[in-house]
Amino acid sequence: MTIKERYAAVLRYFEESGLEAETELLYRTPFELLVAVVLSAQCTDRRVNIVTRSLFARLPDATTMAAAGEDVIRGLIASISYPNAKARHLAGMKIVVKIHKSFYLLFKSTFCVEKRKMFNS
Repeated sequence: MTIKERYAAVLRYFEESGLEAETELLYRTPFELLVAVVLSAQCTDRRVNIVTRSLFARLPDATTMAAAGEDVIRGLIASISYPNAKARHLAGMKIVVKIHKSFYLLFKSTFCVEKRKMFNS
């Protein structure tokens, strides 16, 4: 079997099995998912869900998060691994959201059609 045939077989398997990828991260918007993914590096999804509950209550969108600044974000995510680096990345994310607004809208329409209910427990 050639590499091309093996590749086609793997794709066929996934298409026929109907498997869908899910995340344990809880989110309501594409922005919340992006933040949760940034925080999830080297950290459990459970811990991220605990932290994002209070983080999003205080800083619900990119504008308020960027305005809050790195120090405030660091204080809210202190129990997450590598809070200094992650706070710096989250504070700087406003640039990405502004520059790539069209990507954000595409992401919202493509991947968040079936959103998970956040904090339903």
